[in-house]
Amino acid sequence: MTTKQQPTPTTAPLLGYRGKHEWLDMSDFLVHLIRKGDGAYRGFMSILAGGVLKPGPKAFGAAREMGESQRSVCFSEVPLGFLTRFMASRSTMGIAFHKSIAVARGCAPVWYVRPKSKPFSAVKKLIAEAKASGESDSPVWALTPFIDHPAAAYKYEFEWEREWRHVGAFEFKPPDVAFLLLEGENHARARSFLAAAEAENLGPNYPCPFVDPRWSTTEVAAALGP
Repeated sequence: MTTKQQPTPTTAPLLGYRGKHEWLDMSDFLVHLIRKGDGAYRGFMSILAGGVLKPGPKAFGAAREMGESQRSVCFSEVPLGFLTRFMASRSTMGIAFHKSIAVARGCAPVWYVRPKSKPFSAVKKLIAEAKASGESDSPVWALTPFIDHPAAAYKYEFEWEREWRHVGAFEFKPPDVAFLLLEGENHARARSFLAAAEAENLGPNYPCPFVDPRWSTTEVAAALGP
C-alpha cells in the first residue's frame, strides 16, 4: 500500500475554491498532464529536471494558422478527484500549480465561441483586419491563443476540460509546484530518484505532496490535509 505524505497544515493545498472547502466543483489549481507514450515516466522525470513545460508541435486558438506565436502549453482547472476523463488522451503524470502563480506567469482561461455566433464573427473580423494591415504586433495576436472554436473544426465540445493556456514555454522551479501527479505505486520510486538527484547535484528535488490522479476526492483530501 502506498504511503501518502501528509503536508503540514500551513503549506497543504486544500480542495475547494478560495477557502470554500465545500466547493468541490471548483479548484484553486491548474493541472498539466503529460501526454502518453513509451518512456512517459522517464519523460516526466526529464521535465521535472529541466523545469520547463514546452508547447506541442501544433498551434492552438482562433488564429492557429499564424504558427509559432500561437503555440501554447495547456492546463486544466478541473478539480482533483475528477481527472480520470483526461487519462483517455493523456497520462497519469503531471504537475499542478496554484492559479495565482500561473496567472502571474501569463496563463489565462480559454474562451470557446460558437461558430456563426456574433462573438465568432467579431473575432474573425478582427483577425482578418490584422492580417490585412500586416501588423505583426497587433494586440489581437495576444488574444487569439486564448480564443477557440473547436466545435467547427473537430465536431467536439471541449468546454468540459476547463482549459487554460500559456503562450510559449512555461518555466518553473520546485517552490512553484503545488503538487505532482503520479500513480500511487510510483510515488516512492519518484521521491527516491528526485532526492538522489538533489544529493548528487544532478537535478532539483520536489518536496511537495504527490497525488494519484485516479484517487477519489476523499482520497485526495486525505493526502493533502484538512
